[in-house]
Amino acid sequence: MAKILVTTFNNTLDNYGQVLQYLATQEYLRNRGHRPYLLVSKGNRVLLIDRIKQKVRSVLSRFKRKYQPVESSNSDSIADEKKKLFTRWTLISEMLELKHPRFFSDFRKSNFESIECFFEDIASCHFDVYAVGSDQTWSWISEQYFLNFGSKHVKRIAIAPSVGHSKYTEGEVLSLTERINQFDFITVREKSGLDLCKRAGYSNAVKVLDPTFLISADFYDNYISPSEHNYPKPYIFLYLLGGEIGINVDEIYEFATAHNLDVKYVASQGRDDSFDKEWARVDEWLMLIKQASYVITNSFHGMCFSIIYRKNFVVMPIVGIMSSMNERIDDLANQMNLQNRIYSDSLDILFNDIDYHTANNVIEDNCNTVNKLFENINL
Repeated sequence: MAKILVTTFNNTLDNYGQVLQYLATQEYLRNRGHRPYLLVSKGNRVLLIDRIKQKVRSVLSRFKRKYQPVESSNSDSIADEKKKLFTRWTLISEMLELKHPRFFSDFRKSNFESIECFFEDIASCHFDVYAVGSDQTWSWISEQYFLNFGSKHVKRIAIAPSVGHSKYTEGEVLSLTERINQFDFITVREKSGLDLCKRAGYSNAVKVLDPTFLISADFYDNYISPSEHNYPKPYIFLYLLGGEIGINVDEIYEFATAHNLDVKYVASQGRDDSFDKEWARVDEWLMLIKQASYVITNSFHGMCFSIIYRKNFVVMPIVGIMSSMNERIDDLANQMNLQNRIYSDSLDILFNDIDYHTANNVIEDNCNTVNKLFENINL
């Protein structure tokens, strides 16, 4: 049994995919006989006065951003505009959490075995393996997510990190070369991750599926409480993130009404509109997908769990400045022969049943690939 330290995003208020991808990673590692711990980083050890100064600067900065509208200007780069938009989405999520708590922190405390420490103390904790988990953990250069901490003699692995929509300069790639080549194996979630590794001189990276596909639907069912809600009428589960889509939400409601369907709407990560919503806990979110007749989403993990639960679904591509977030959705659709589930001009595609034969084979092959990589380094 190996003692494995996993670092990944872990502080979300409303990102269901973030929580569930780590839940799946933890379960996969436990199934292999290991003991994973989620790193809750305290950063680098600094003097108390410095921490106080950092906190004051952070609060002042957030206060200033809260009242600063997101406006585009010719002088703003696309990266700057995206950063402002992400900041706005975060503030919206924080505001909505105060009104409609979803208790993500309680879910993490109840289900994740974690360790909270400074980077300087990790070596003394005597882990056998350091791992960077999935999500868009490689979307910027980070000492934490490129595992530049702890003992140099500990195995290092990458479990499907995503580069997301980031574009690394040659100088940035050069600065990553030494770190990436410390890894015992690297799996990534998209072709952009393979390209990054190749540019940094690591040619053996393997593209795999999101960790949520390493675990069966039966496992996720364990986290669904005995149904507190009975939905006698068929419904569309509508799950939308902050990114804009090509049709108005009221068109989806009109479509549902025309076909005698209810809509159960969950919004997260900065989406705020006037429609009634379900402020679902993680277990309720899983239940809403499992019981849904149909799913409409602009979320990668909304798509993943539609596939895991074998639902008829449609993915609404994100339009505008954040459209690069569609890369991982397009990539998954191509792998599983589900390109026709990407919305183009009609929601009627919802009623066309999906042949999941190819998806089943891809998921099985992916599990075999990941298993072999762990076996090759005696894990």
